[in-house]
Amino acid sequence: MARRKGQGRKRPARVKVAIVGGAALGWGPTIVTDLALNEDLAGQIVLHDIDPKPLSLMRRYGRAVCRHPDAGGRFELTTTQDRRKALRDADFVVVTISVGGLAMMAHDLRIPRKYGIVQSVGDTVGPGGLFRALRNVPVFKRIAEDILRCCPNAWVLSYTNPCTMLARTLIRHGVKAIGCCHEVFGAKSLIAQLANQTLGRKDLTRDDVDAVVTGINHCTVFTHATVAGRDALDMVRRHMKQPGVVRVYGPGEQLQAQGLFARDQVKLELLRRYGALGAAGDRHLAEFFPGYLTPETHEGNRWGVVVTTIDERIQWKKDDLAKIRARLRDAKAFARQPLKRSGEEAGDMMACLVGQRTMRTNVNRPNVGQIPNLPTDAVVETNAWLTFDRIDPICSGPLPDGLLPWYLRHVMNQESTIEAALKGDRDLAFQALLNDPLVSDRDDAERMFKEMLRVQADYLPEFKPRRKTRRPRRDPSKTAAVDGALACGLAYG
Repeated sequence: MARRKGQGRKRPARVKVAIVGGAALGWGPTIVTDLALNEDLAGQIVLHDIDPKPLSLMRRYGRAVCRHPDAGGRFELTTTQDRRKALRDADFVVVTISVGGLAMMAHDLRIPRKYGIVQSVGDTVGPGGLFRALRNVPVFKRIAEDILRCCPNAWVLSYTNPCTMLARTLIRHGVKAIGCCHEVFGAKSLIAQLANQTLGRKDLTRDDVDAVVTGINHCTVFTHATVAGRDALDMVRRHMKQPGVVRVYGPGEQLQAQGLFARDQVKLELLRRYGALGAAGDRHLAEFFPGYLTPETHEGNRWGVVVTTIDERIQWKKDDLAKIRARLRDAKAFARQPLKRSGEEAGDMMACLVGQRTMRTNVNRPNVGQIPNLPTDAVVETNAWLTFDRIDPICSGPLPDGLLPWYLRHVMNQESTIEAALKGDRDLAFQALLNDPLVSDRDDAERMFKEMLRVQADYLPEFKPRRKTRRPRRDPSKTAAVDGALACGLAYG
């Protein structure tokens, strides 16, 4: 919420922010830059990671950002490989780890494909989402235990997928956690662009879109939305009647698709069938329902869905690394270039939670009635007000009856997956796999499950057979590469 006209700016609140997985090239530079530019905050940023090389690189880059003329010198940045040292007395903790990184994600995608299961992302549901959760949930439990020991009053912002299950893990172990995701921002931006086009304007942005957000992470929908005083969903429906907006793509045709919502056919199909506009990216939405990622649809091409490969992800990491190195090579040139905020909201959330201001945004938090036809305490994604040390969810109303069975299926599956991960329960994990809409052949599912367990055994110590003489278990968060670039063997020289 904007300050009243004439209201003076408060002095920055001093905070300590610990970033667990702070050497991750995807989130580390973004969050550090946004914090450095946030005039409501000041204090200390501590980057924690387990590998010294990327951590050293991020220390150099983070300090260059904090000392940039645009940053105003409000933050000091340090690094450590000791997680508890990073967490000690922190006001906020940001978690951006990925246990096993892209090396294990490659198995999450490759092995299911061998059995006929295509995943357009593979980090939330499906076999990939299941195994990503099995790797991360036990580590998040240990992170929660460290937080309760070192900074029990801290708010935790989790950016790791599967967002819902990991936020649920932190919360059920007593941590004040928020699952953060930017997918809704993209859907709001699409509506703003359509409104500008329809109304002959240029000034509308995602902040001008007032939408009722509801669902679970990566499967959110807008049941109502307005922009510039107009019914936004009605605006989208009228747009759908324009030639070429709703269409069937042939193999590869979606790569050349142009125009608003051209690559968002799954969003539009949800609006047409259920009266709710998909509010996450189509690559995510397609994985929550059967029929979108099949041989008949050319692996989602018919719907405009583009499958992201592991090779593309590796290239993204290389590109991120190249950008960081280039900026550090010429410190004077970097200091002359203006710093820009990313549009992510971590810093803004922190400013609200320390009482600097208030805001309304979408968060992943336990269901206390904001979605009355989903189970209580399940982590759901809805709007909420953030104020001093409080997050007050806003009621979004019941989910549409036609969509409800799918959400119930996923919510119950998420609970089973968390239990399986914490207990090392193979039977329960396999049941969760069988219950997923992307899985149809029971025999193939069993072979796939065993193969995925075998190749990821080092990252799934809870699932290893118990020995008569028990040895101390390794903590993957302390022994495994948690950044995708490291896990794929990229050099940091």
